[in-house]
Amino acid sequence: MVFGRSWTGRIVAFCMHQSRAVTRQSLVDAAEEGRDFVVTKGRQVRDQAGQYTERGKEVLAAQKEQFKAAYDAGVRPIARKQRARRSSRSAGHL
Repeated sequence: MVFGRSWTGRIVAFCMHQSRAVTRQSLVDAAEEGRDFVVTKGRQVRDQAGQYTERGKEVLAAQKEQFKAAYDAGVRPIARKQRARRSSRSAGHL
């Protein structure tokens, strides 16, 4: 019986060792897949953030142009009116 138990123990130990190796490899594989996933997602997020940044710059430039055009359109008539008032006041005092 001792001989049988000894061999059984060795076989069980060998199988357990194989299971540990397989388990370790599974963990390593899962970790590598996880790392690859994170790297891929990180690149996608970075690219998307860059696209949003560029779009934001374009929108801001367009809004600046619109504001400047609106400002210029409003300032010119006001400036003309002020000049007309000044000239009428100075013409009236002479």
